[in-house]
Amino acid sequence: MPALLLPATANRSKSLVNVFLSGAEDNPNGENYVLPLSALAPGSYTNAPTVDDTFGGPIISGFNAAVNLAQWDAVYLNSSGAWALADANLTGAFPARGLVIAATLAGAPALIVTGGVVRNDAWNWTIGSNIYLSDSTAGGLNQNPPTQNSPAASSNTQAIGWAVSADVAIFNFTPTFRPIWDTTYVGNATLVAGTVTVVDTKITANSVITLSRKTIGGTLGTGISYTITAGTGYTITSNSATETSVISVNIVY
Repeated sequence: MPALLLPATANRSKSLVNVFLSGAEDNPNGENYVLPLSALAPGSYTNAPTVDDTFGGPIISGFNAAVNLAQWDAVYLNSSGAWALADANLTGAFPARGLVIAATLAGAPALIVTGGVVRNDAWNWTIGSNIYLSDSTAGGLNQNPPTQNSPAASSNTQAIGWAVSADVAIFNFTPTFRPIWDTTYVGNATLVAGTVTVVDTKITANSVITLSRKTIGGTLGTGISYTITAGTGYTITSNSATETSVISVNIVY
């Protein structure tokens, strides 16, 4: 298993030190990294990093990358024991376990920070707000939790940290996540020639749909109704074949 080694000549009073990732058979020369000293030993980390692309926190080594990984990608350990891109909208690809310290090619050893403080000058966080695993970009981070974008979505919310400045965040990769679309859906559907079919794989024969007109369009009918195809979706129909209203939809699954 590769090991992180602190050179004997390193100045232990410094906040950053050179470390060496001992070589594997396919890379006998190993690799050098500059890491915060706090990443290599227990203790508190009270000051935000002042250098771009640095961090302070615990590291996991000894596992390879399943795919090409970019620096600060959020990752999970797959069933083959390799790091892959975490995704809040892909079954089996969450929760995230940490961030990639340095860009890593598929099949190469990866270093993962599993918590602590990270600085990346490319970030532009809102200070004090949570940071979430993205449900739209594999490996991505954002400050907008997965929301009710689509009734067919399978997103999960995992808060993984919070911002202390625009480019510095504190991370804590707990295994806790919250599924979305457990019981309800609220959204809109627009009639075209008096009807619209919506894909919704969560809907069942016992689901209850409440409809109301949000915006009137075309020739208004005297009523609107729906039919359900369990596991597939539902169809909303007006008794006017020329109605184009926007319909508010509320579903209790």
